[in-house]
Amino acid sequence: MKFKFILSTTLCFLLAFILNLFSHHSLSVALTNSFLLVLSIYFFQSFLNKSYYLSYLIIISFSLIPLFNYLPYINLISLLPLISLSFFILYKRWPKKWILIFFAISLFVGNIYSGEIIKYPLNLQDTQLIFNSPEINYHIKRHTEDALFLPFKMRQLLYSKLVYIYAAFTNFFDFLNLKNISDVLLIANIYPLFMGFSLLFKQEKVFRNFCLMAFFVTLFTAGIDRSPDKFQSLYLLSPIFLFLIILGLQKINKTFYLSLWVLTLFLLVNPKI
Repeated sequence: MKFKFILSTTLCFLLAFILNLFSHHSLSVALTNSFLLVLSIYFFQSFLNKSYYLSYLIIISFSLIPLFNYLPYINLISLLPLISLSFFILYKRWPKKWILIFFAISLFVGNIYSGEIIKYPLNLQDTQLIFNSPEINYHIKRHTEDALFLPFKMRQLLYSKLVYIYAAFTNFFDFLNLKNISDVLLIANIYPLFMGFSLLFKQEKVFRNFCLMAFFVTLFTAGIDRSPDKFQSLYLLSPIFLFLIILGLQKINKTFYLSLWVLTLFLLVNPKI
């Protein structure tokens, strides 16, 4: 079984490496993305359904995940998902609150760099924050002046900076949709992803806490970004998405999953349909 696992992960690495290299012509990014994929599989191998161990479909499925074939705007960002995985491994071994807090802080900082809210090294793009959105500021001022049916003090309360909280919630709920998820993971992987998320609450507390913290921080970052990009915002979560997909493979219907892959491959070949 050990030899079979080494063989399957090697094939997965080679396929991911070739796809990255041909897509981006960057050796460093190709190596980093491929290494991240294989390292994630190795760490989460205990959750792999044994019947899928050498499945070529699973090898292709993991290798084709767009998040593992993404080119950041600077190569340094390609290392950030490895940091997320390192925190995952560290928190699994030593489930201390301070590790989770440090992870949340590093993920937030990594996300604002990945999302270009801060450009390397320390150039804040404040116009990209919803707090500096001309549209929102204009509507706050307009409604404060025009909503004459309300007392002035109530208008000041309703149309205050609290509107930004509503805007942030609206922003990340608009961001978190099936189209964005399928674009970064492929349609076929959405099925095991949701199955994995449902099984997450039956796993050890450390897995649940880590994943929920990761999603909370990422959605918060996407919420304060005026125009969050799906790849930039979710890139650092790639190991966690893979964990949930691997977890979900335990409970999927094979026939339905294969049908989704036929649809996925058809859409990849015919992207305009």
